[in-house]
This record gives sequence, structure tokens and C-alpha cells, in this order.
Amino acid sequence: MSILFLAIVVLLVAAQLLLPRRFAFAPLVIAGCLVGNMEILPEITTARLLIIIGLARAVSERKLFWSKRSRLDVVFALFTGIALVSMIGHEADQWFPSPFGQRVGLVLNVFGAYLYGRSYLEDIPSVCRYAGVLLIALMPLAVGMLVEYQTQRNPYAHLGARREDAATRLGRVRATGPFRSPILAGTAGAT
Repeated sequence: MSILFLAIVVLLVAAQLLLPRRFAFAPLVIAGCLVGNMEILPEITTARLLIIIGLARAVSERKLFWSKRSRLDVVFALFTGIALVSMIGHEADQWFPSPFGQRVGLVLNVFGAYLYGRSYLEDIPSVCRYAGVLLIALMPLAVGMLVEYQTQRNPYAHLGARREDAATRLGRVRATGPFRSPILAGTAGAT
């Protein structure tokens, strides 16, 4: 874990707490596009940490809502229950040293991000601001992935990415950026 990575995490956490509410989602967008998924604590990546802090902020501002009358809310709650129950019987192995931790992380990714989005993207203007921030965050991602493609060295390795060298397949370079695989990087690029 590099000093640069830790500094960026601290900066994003501070931004999550201090930015005006209308831009409170920006740190999570930046983390999702530009910071790798290295764990800060077991099963806690930068994005998960920002979701937790963002949800705490939404609770303190009384902007976190969940209703059993909303079908989508109920579907996400059912997913959460099924995901947690489905870990029963799983044993730790080299890929998942903690099945419980992995499932809680999955729930935080899915249900936490859903609640986060409901809290901060509540109307059309907020979605338009989100799209603008996403566009701005994708520009440095494109530059970084172009550098990785040209040099075969991943500049995001200093920002929590798992790979230092670019992936290759059949002799062709496949940039991964801060993501785990070139497919996810391509999905972000397609955005």
C-alpha cells in the first residue's frame, strides 16, 4: 500500500464528509473510476469505505429512506437476505478466506450502493450532475489506460490496482487500469 494511495483515500473520505450534498456522490464516482480495489482493512476497499461513510452522512442528514411499500426496496432487501444465508455451508479457501466477509462485502456493494444512490441521486438535476462528474472522472482513466497500453506498465498500481504490468492475450496488450480485469476496464470505457 503506497503513501499516494493512502493520501487519496484520506482525501476522498474528507471529500465525502465535506462536499456540499449536491456533489456528495463525487468521491464514490472518483473512487470507482480511478482507485483500485485494494483492501484498506479486510473486505473494506476504498469504494466500500465511501459507501459506509456516505450512508452514515445520509442517516445524519435524514436522507436515507427505505420502505417495504417500494417493490425495488423489497427486492434489494430479499437479495441481501439470500446472499447472507447462501454463505452457510461454505468453507474458507484460498479464494475466499472468509465466506462471511465476502458475502457482507457483496451486500455492501449491491444494497449499500443502491441505498447510497437513492440518498444522493434523488432527482433529474442530481443525475445530470452525476453524469457530468462521471464524464470528468473517465477522462484521466482514459489517459491512464492509454499510458498502460503504450508502456505495458499500469500507472494505477500506485493507486491500489492489483496489477503492475499490463495484461496480454494472444500477444496484444489489454489495459486493466484500476480494475481487476480488462473486461471491467472496457466496460468503464464503454460508459
